[in-house]
Amino acid sequence: MGRSALSIEWKKMMTEPENIEGNAESVRVVGLMPWMDYEFQVIGSNILGRGEPSIPSPMVRTQQSAPTVAPSGLGGGGGDHNELIVTWTPMAREYQNGDGFGYILAFRKKGMSLWSEVGIPYVEASRHVYYNESLMPYTPFEVKIKAFNRRGEGPFSQTVVVHSAEEEPTVGPSSINATALSAFEIQVSWECVHLLNTNGIIRGYEIRYWRQHEIEAAADRVRTSGLELTARVSGLRPSTRYHVAVLAYNSAGTGPPSPRIFVTTRKPPPNRPPGNVSWKTEGSVVVMRWDPVVAMHNESAVLGYKVLYKHNHETALKLVDKTKSSVTLPLPNDSGYVVLEIRSWGEGGDGPAHEIIVSQDPGTAMMVQKDASSHPSPLYLHTGLVLFFRALLSDL
Repeated sequence: MGRSALSIEWKKMMTEPENIEGNAESVRVVGLMPWMDYEFQVIGSNILGRGEPSIPSPMVRTQQSAPTVAPSGLGGGGGDHNELIVTWTPMAREYQNGDGFGYILAFRKKGMSLWSEVGIPYVEASRHVYYNESLMPYTPFEVKIKAFNRRGEGPFSQTVVVHSAEEEPTVGPSSINATALSAFEIQVSWECVHLLNTNGIIRGYEIRYWRQHEIEAAADRVRTSGLELTARVSGLRPSTRYHVAVLAYNSAGTGPPSPRIFVTTRKPPPNRPPGNVSWKTEGSVVVMRWDPVVAMHNESAVLGYKVLYKHNHETALKLVDKTKSSVTLPLPNDSGYVVLEIRSWGEGGDGPAHEIIVSQDPGTAMMVQKDASSHPSPLYLHTGLVLFFRALLSDL
């Protein structure tokens, strides 16, 4: 039995010969790690079983040998301008095989024939920085690494490709366009930065926007990830003119901005829900009617109405033309309820909603709630419907 200095468990060791005669006084133990401390025990056995183990032997260290495996986890990249950073996983004690341990790193520009080598005489080393003022950004290098000690050098690892540090893109996106989608949202599009000007891998784009008469330093920013060439910007003010610019970015930072453009958000939607909302049940349907919403001069025109129908976690949206002021929707067959919302919509977006809760429950009263702050008053009807009505005003 034996164990190394790295283990607390005893295990059976390989010996030559495998079967040890009872009168033997020594045996060769094989399959050990080089340059490792071991201790051993001897256990006698016969047909009746095994005896107690002996007192452990003094620690004995195996001889050194050259490393037999290469370091793992080879990679790298990043860093500052004119740098090539290479990283790897330091080799554990059981693979060092001797003292005087270190690493030999070999690298060359991809496509070149000659390798450059550098010795790194530190056991715990895990990175190396190569600096060259003439090094171009994001240049691909082939890199490999091996270990060494006093007894020699181990095998090289597999070759991997590592790029030198990125630098910011040198040009901005082109063909910038911005379109107002509503009073509060715009859509921005652009053409990608040409590959020769990226100085690395484009991680995405940054949209900067600020109101007219504000300075660019006060700009708000939205970032995209990946190679998307459109983005929506929300949370804007109605009827407001904005400057817009787009920048490409990589791991080193953002490049120069594109030429700025202007876009004006649309007028806000009317801030009033449809008025005089009424309803009537006809068998398995409910008919809603309302007074049209008329936009003021500083509001966007009404293009129609949206009626939202919600029942048992199911939602359906119905669009109604602006020339109509009624809609027919189904009632549930069970004793559940439906939530009906109606609001105007137009170029400026959606207006505030009226909400009606209709419950099919025979033998109960109808409750009408005119707004969120008023108290409900019971009205007794023979129809057996319970309805709740309230106006929901959304903040602009």
